[in-house]
Amino acid sequence: APPGFRPTTDRTGVVSCPAGEYSIGGATSCSSCPAGKYSNEGAVGCTACELGSTSTVSSSSCAPCPVPTYSNDGITCKQCDRDGQYNDIDGAYACKTAKAGYKPTSDRKGEEQCPAGKYSTGGADECLQCGEGETSSAGAAGCSTCATCATGRYMINACTPTTETLCGDCLAGTASIGGAVKDCTPCNVDGKYSERNLAR
Repeated sequence: APPGFRPTTDRTGVVSCPAGEYSIGGATSCSSCPAGKYSNEGAVGCTACELGSTSTVSSSSCAPCPVPTYSNDGITCKQCDRDGQYNDIDGAYACKTAKAGYKPTSDRKGEEQCPAGKYSTGGADECLQCGEGETSSAGAAGCSTCATCATGRYMINACTPTTETLCGDCLAGTASIGGAVKDCTPCNVDGKYSERNLAR
């Protein structure tokens, strides 16, 4: 039989190889295209699937790998399941990696911001909790050390992992060394006084 054809069962003629099969000629039957390759009717060979897609044995076309999978060989769709990996497009040839301040969604079809009080340096499945005396806003790549109050100010609220330190101003007649001092000290001893706000 000529290329792309096989003999009929009664050997009185030839028929073209069906889609998903091929013949280089001179054979009594058509051969199946392997996984990762496809062919049209009457093909003399198989065509490889593009990266990001795959096919089964004897396929007439390739199909894109669905999210959150990918194909880097055109043969199999693989899961994006390593630390920080996700995929949000059909037909991907590689996984994406969550950037700093983000983590993959639970279905690995996207990424989401780390909430306030947590952080990620990127490429991780989970956001990490800020430590004692640290704080962060949503989408943080790291935590910052909690602020202290300047001299002439007092601490209204200490910081938490999700909120910064809140300081207030000492008014005239009071003073503060700042830091973690929770009250302003009255200037009514040993002739001390303050005429202005934020006194030290």
